[in-house]
Amino acid sequence: MDSVLDMPMGRDEKKAYQLERILALFEKKGGVCKTGELTGLGIDYRRIQTFVDEGKIVKVKSGYFAGPPELYPEEALVSALFPDGVLTMESALFYHGYINERPGVWKIAINKNTSKSRFNLTYPTIVPYYTKPEVLTLGVAKTPVGNGFMKLYEKERLICDVLKYMDKVDKAVFREAVFSFINDSTKDIEKLMRYADERRVRDKVMNMIVAWLTDAEAEVAKAAIRNRGDGSRDSEPENPTDSELEIKRTVPVVQESEPEPQEPSPQLSEEPSLQEENPAPVEPYVFEPLTDTEATEVLSEKLYNMLNSLSLNTQVEDFLTVYNILCNNNIYGRAIYQSMSDRFKNEGKTPDAKRFEFFASQKDSRMMTDKWEKTLKKKGLDSPNLDECMGLILRFLEPVYESILKDEIFLSDWMPELKRFLD
Repeated sequence: MDSVLDMPMGRDEKKAYQLERILALFEKKGGVCKTGELTGLGIDYRRIQTFVDEGKIVKVKSGYFAGPPELYPEEALVSALFPDGVLTMESALFYHGYINERPGVWKIAINKNTSKSRFNLTYPTIVPYYTKPEVLTLGVAKTPVGNGFMKLYEKERLICDVLKYMDKVDKAVFREAVFSFINDSTKDIEKLMRYADERRVRDKVMNMIVAWLTDAEAEVAKAAIRNRGDGSRDSEPENPTDSELEIKRTVPVVQESEPEPQEPSPQLSEEPSLQEENPAPVEPYVFEPLTDTEATEVLSEKLYNMLNSLSLNTQVEDFLTVYNILCNNNIYGRAIYQSMSDRFKNEGKTPDAKRFEFFASQKDSRMMTDKWEKTLKKKGLDSPNLDECMGLILRFLEPVYESILKDEIFLSDWMPELKRFLD
């Protein structure tokens, strides 16, 4: 008991002293205290409730209180309340810098034997992922939080979990996370493949990540599989050959169906082999001439869809259509700017620089190169090559999209004869 409280003090002075004592205890305890610890300071529960009502302290759950949010942010409370938990999914993606928007809830992997009553919190909002002990400790790292640390999964383990539970992740978040990982120069490919086997998502990793990597990185992934040779994938032979390690490239797009409790079956592409004995018959590509007004609307629709879906399996003909429009039609800059801006607003999507970066990266994608060559052959075309087509599209799209990002009206007009905007 604090003898100072027995000394003569004005009401406000006594209240301020009690709050000072409480805050000192929060600092000592890392931001969270039990009711008994606060009343142990000689402070009546009614005064404690008054501090809660005034926003000076926060009631976390029955019997637990936390310091004010300005001194103890949510991450500090999460770390103090769940030192045995590990940040996972969107929460960990945010801390790794793989998604821009901070999630509204905290997703934490926790031992499956943990009492569910621990998560009956008033604040903050926690979504527990009950996990087997041997899986819980796989690939755990730490990130600084205030004066301490918070546990989270390594980026390579994390992205495997995101692929494993892809049906439970928002489509836009999933796409942003996967491409952020692909573009992360610090990723460890050998570690990625080890976790892919541990989490039983090797097919998804090969199809949705390795397919987008450089040739050198893809070789590291294949070598890692050969070196492991432990049959950890369901049907993987002990010593896989190069043909058995063929990458069937798919674009990371979450299915619209409701998520299943078990891991969904890998959605492998059904592209024919480059060594098909019976090639498909030629299907001639025909570009129907369009008026300039029609061309603007078609161009706006196809470019908008390309920026938002990033799906290469169905878009090669769209690329050819856009290319031909840019070679044949005058496009008024203000009209295409307004049309594309309206599409973003009407669909409730926010344009951002990463969309353009992802789109532009297709120019160097092995997946896109293979798909492009197959489609030209199927359509009986010799040109344009991928560099020529993508170069023209990017020359048109970049200044228009930059104006959309800045919310500045674009006024330059496209001249097909010059294949550029007229200043």
